[in-house]
Amino acid sequence: MFIEYACAGGYRLPQRRLVLGMLFLMVLIMYLDRLAIGVAAPRMQAELGLTPGQWGWVIGAFTLAYAAFEMPSGALGDRNGQRTVLTRIVVWWSAFTALTGAVTGLGQLLGVRFLFGAGEAGAFPNATGVVARWFPAGERARASSAFWIATSVGGVMTPLVVVPMLKAYGWRVPFVVFAVLGVVWAVVWQSWYLDPGGTVERKAAPWGVMLRDRNFRWVLIMYHCYCWGGYFYLSWIYTYLQTGRGLTEEQMKFASALPPLLGMAGILTGGFLSDGLSRRYGLRVGRCAVGAPSLILAGVLMMAEG
Repeated sequence: MFIEYACAGGYRLPQRRLVLGMLFLMVLIMYLDRLAIGVAAPRMQAELGLTPGQWGWVIGAFTLAYAAFEMPSGALGDRNGQRTVLTRIVVWWSAFTALTGAVTGLGQLLGVRFLFGAGEAGAFPNATGVVARWFPAGERARASSAFWIATSVGGVMTPLVVVPMLKAYGWRVPFVVFAVLGVVWAVVWQSWYLDPGGTVERKAAPWGVMLRDRNFRWVLIMYHCYCWGGYFYLSWIYTYLQTGRGLTEEQMKFASALPPLLGMAGILTGGFLSDGLSRRYGLRVGRCAVGAPSLILAGVLMMAEG
């Protein structure tokens, strides 16, 4: 529940914009950290002597830890406040980002990336918790879009920033540079941000009710299927473009930036279109008429890439 003091105007609009700006920067740094390993993958595999199958386990180690610790980290923020928890999350993932640049073999890399995923888990739930504390219900979707857009911006920026660093300094340096950015963000956040005072209503999630809901189950299935394709563009596209399509690193950095760049346009266009259709024809038409054809088209285009 949104804190009444903030609703009454205790937190001015410029302050709320600064909060959103900090969340945007956090997610941007998070995606630089998360995607850098994909851009550096061919060089890392060559130097460390890793097969594609072993590299799949490296990617999977992060994902498994991220999934396992997502809900506990979100619950920790609800209990202790997002100021401290987000500081801990960013410092933790920054440490293991830096350690990624120090590994010398598969075992070390698996361990570091698992712990990286465990530390990064909870960033989005706690960012959403910040929005819930600072914005009334009618503004939270728009406020949340500010940091979700950062995922696409990070996708565009990462290859453009990392490739020149790879060429100049090798694959280890980008991880150290991005780790420093995270630590700087955490210091500013911890020293500046305050969890709004007041009483926040907490209720246990009605899991039994939600899991019996047909629409909720279909949303879970939909998102699970979406992630199979979406995760390719987070983890494998850089390797695919170089080893599968024969692009150079210079060519790859521009080609791999296209999906997130067009994704930003799709997010904005799809959101406005869905809201417009919902007002005219109802929520079911408004949401399904945009989401279903978009996913079908994305699947067809992915098959065409093969």
